[in-house]
Amino acid sequence: MKTLIFWTLFVLFFSSCTTAKRCALKFPSVASVDSVYIQRLVKDTITLKGDSIKIVTQVPCQDFEIKSENSKLKFTISVLNGRLSAISNLKPDTFTVYKINTVTKIKEVKIPEKIKFIPKFWKVTGWIGMGSILVLLAFLYVKFKRLV
Repeated sequence: MKTLIFWTLFVLFFSSCTTAKRCALKFPSVASVDSVYIQRLVKDTITLKGDSIKIVTQVPCQDFEIKSENSKLKFTISVLNGRLSAISNLKPDTFTVYKINTVTKIKEVKIPEKIKFIPKFWKVTGWIGMGSILVLLAFLYVKFKRLV
């Protein structure tokens, strides 16, 4: 009866857990892909070139001249000897546009492989076991050599 309980406990104790090797075979680790999104504010400058218009025509009126100017426009109207001339000069203009530039970096993340490590205790035990087997084989060889 005691042996039956012993073997039952022995089987339950050693069969309840799985090894890391069996677990890795059943649930293999896979590499995954990771994305990083980087957003930058980009400053873009747009330049509009200047332009000018000149109109000349005959009009019956007295001579005069009117000038108007601001930071973007220069306008002149003048009448000289019955000729009306209107000159409009638009100065070059620059303005800035801000836009978001998104850069996506995709990197594959690999699962590192497990490094096999054997402790010194098990290495020493293995050498002792191999030595014991060789001594046993030599002993059996000598023993059976005497019989033959």
